[in-house]
Amino acid sequence: MFAKRAVGALALTITITLGGAVCGASTAKALDINEYVSIDWISEVIVGTYKDDTGNESDENKPEIRAHGELHVGGKFKTDSGLTVGGEIEFEAASDSTNNIDELYVYSSGEFGRLEAGDQDGAADQLGSDVPSVGFGQVGGFWHSENNGFAGQAPIDEIADSSDNTKITYYTPNMEGFKIGISWAPLDDDGETAEIAAGEETDQFELGAKYSPPFTTVDLILAAAYFTADDHDEGDQDHSAWDAGITLEFDAFAFGVNYVDLGDSGRGVGEDVTGATLGITYGVGRWGFGASYNTSEFDAAASQDQDAWSVGTEYIFEPEISGKTPVTMTFAGDFIMFDRSTSNNGATLGDDGWVAIAYTSLEF
Repeated sequence: MFAKRAVGALALTITITLGGAVCGASTAKALDINEYVSIDWISEVIVGTYKDDTGNESDENKPEIRAHGELHVGGKFKTDSGLTVGGEIEFEAASDSTNNIDELYVYSSGEFGRLEAGDQDGAADQLGSDVPSVGFGQVGGFWHSENNGFAGQAPIDEIADSSDNTKITYYTPNMEGFKIGISWAPLDDDGETAEIAAGEETDQFELGAKYSPPFTTVDLILAAAYFTADDHDEGDQDHSAWDAGITLEFDAFAFGVNYVDLGDSGRGVGEDVTGATLGITYGVGRWGFGASYNTSEFDAAASQDQDAWSVGTEYIFEPEISGKTPVTMTFAGDFIMFDRSTSNNGATLGDDGWVAIAYTSLEF
């Protein structure tokens, strides 16, 4: 799984954000095979070491390395009437998987907005709230033990959604800085199968909204999203989750806060999950610096609340080649500290730890 906020401009990425929040944004572009077809390649190497009170001490402080890659192939065509149609296929490679199709979708856009169909992230993911970060992403990066990370538990810093499940999504045109999106994915198939099994969700709906006032002295971004789905795992509640956040950008600084409420979605009654995140970045030249904090609360009896802090930096290198900058290299580092409280039922004692990350990515 890629770091959530890897720097770089992806080929044919949907333009729905209303203001940037990453320092040192890349000017790299996908390789244009011709006027219709483009290719975009991203590779990442992540080196991490950690200390975790719950782990085997013999495994701590020993560097581990991860490698990820994605290849995006897209086509985009504009008709004589002004309608844009296109599509994209993404192949994902990682240390433990190769040649996997990650996303596959088609779209059409024009004065009516944008309509997508296929395996692609939906409106809650694209328009939901986030906080500024640099490089690997600070508390929002995949530093934790989930998603092939290192140590600690995943912070609650983003809304649950239908991921790449096969869906239909519609985005309105930008209306004086305001944009809305809605998605529907009938099955939790991850774009791979139409089989319904216990534990999978059906009728997944996402709603996202983002607003940036066009006339303000600072760049202001308001974002919110909602996700709902039927859960078919016995004893678990249907999904109902939402998030909301605000980001301010002024000069070289960006500051943001978001709140995520997952409720007891996919869990037992009353096993609510919530999280709040703060993030700040500062950019100067090709350097970016970031810091963030997350607090996550889990109400299940065996769960542990967690606080996480992080500081990070990045350097963007874009060498000139024939007068252009088609390649972007990012060098970054993160240091994350986490602290888990004693479980709600007292069976598991509190613990803490840290993760140190060295990260580099190449995109063209």
